[in-house]
Amino acid sequence: MLKNGSKEQREIIINAFRGHAPTLLRIKHAAEVLEYAYNDFANAHQRYNIITEFYGKEFILFREDKIRSLTEILAEKPEKKAVIMKHLDEIIGAVNEKETLRLSILHKLMLDFFENCDEEKKNNLLDSLKDKIPEFIHTPDGAKLAIKLIWFAPVKERKLIVKNFKDLSVKAAMEHYGHRVLLALFDTIDDTVLLNKVIVSELANDMKKLIEDEWGEKVIHYLVHPRDGRGIDKREIAFLAEGDSNPHSKKEKKDRYGQLYTGITENLYPYLAANFEELVFEANKSSFVVACLETTSQYDLFDRQVPADGRKSCNEAIVELAKKDFVPMDQEGFHIIEHQSGSFVLSAILRCDSALPEEERLSVALVEGLTKQQLGSWISCNKGCHILLKMLQVGGPKVVEKLKAAISRKHLDNYKSKGANLLKAHLDGKTGK
Repeated sequence: MLKNGSKEQREIIINAFRGHAPTLLRIKHAAEVLEYAYNDFANAHQRYNIITEFYGKEFILFREDKIRSLTEILAEKPEKKAVIMKHLDEIIGAVNEKETLRLSILHKLMLDFFENCDEEKKNNLLDSLKDKIPEFIHTPDGAKLAIKLIWFAPVKERKLIVKNFKDLSVKAAMEHYGHRVLLALFDTIDDTVLLNKVIVSELANDMKKLIEDEWGEKVIHYLVHPRDGRGIDKREIAFLAEGDSNPHSKKEKKDRYGQLYTGITENLYPYLAANFEELVFEANKSSFVVACLETTSQYDLFDRQVPADGRKSCNEAIVELAKKDFVPMDQEGFHIIEHQSGSFVLSAILRCDSALPEEERLSVALVEGLTKQQLGSWISCNKGCHILLKMLQVGGPKVVEKLKAAISRKHLDNYKSKGANLLKAHLDGKTGK
């Protein structure tokens, strides 16, 4: 009836639950019906009324029009805290079993309880859930509870939490909410050897699946660039930062993140090189590619060093794409020079050349891998001129010499794009390097 009934019929069913939610949650099949109604059909106020029934009989008899968090309720009525905590403690203890643990209603109740109970009750809840974390991270409240439990947990319990992600790391990484729990583990766990062995190695072995997935890519991005606003929402970064003051994480961030990064590099860069064309021409993947290949800046939380072999193999992949015949405005498919995402990647990687040894520079790889004719053909489009200009600005004497030999000034004078004008000015010595 919930699934196929009219809006009015659903309202009648949901209203019929009034006063019975705590009883229904204790019965397996009834709990599933309550969960279905709560998640799929109840509006925000109806969900609030269902949850507050677990706070005690007073909230069944006297319903409120204003939706408030339990913390707000307790701030206004501190005398009710003992009774409400007792009700929540009892219901959580009664239904905290495998079948019920996946229900979002229970996740909400446990989160309310954890955020408002005393230290002893927090420890009791942690003790009952520490080996079950992966089972309830698929909902927003479940993931938030898991993260807060990780922050709260002492070192011994943290190790157990990590071990329980064995064979479940990839699944968690690809979940809308579950992936956030992995980020919290990366932020918090000092035993990076264990993290790399149990979680990071599993992620590394399924690189393709993760990078192709919206949430999986964010997890890999975080291992490369933790707390990077290009990879995750700034509100999520702010929430994760709340755990930085936990009393059990002792290792320096730069050491923790650096050690986790080394666990992903062996698989990450060969994957990028082998799939460069697919990744670079996809707008929402190009920024990920850049994040993986850019050099460390003042905004990074650790000294990230791309393995030399990994960078060289990616440069070689770029050269192979750049070698393709350049046909301006080719409707069959833009050349990497003219493609919006492709030229963005080239520009971003070239900006890093000055910080790299010559053998790892993209500008060097391009002038060594392409003919004069191929390089010179880029002047016929605006983006191509910008790339050539960038190469002249960051390249060493060998790069500059080869580019000047490749660029036909006579042909360049025929083009009036902004890039062409800037390139001409640079060649004429009218701009600084």
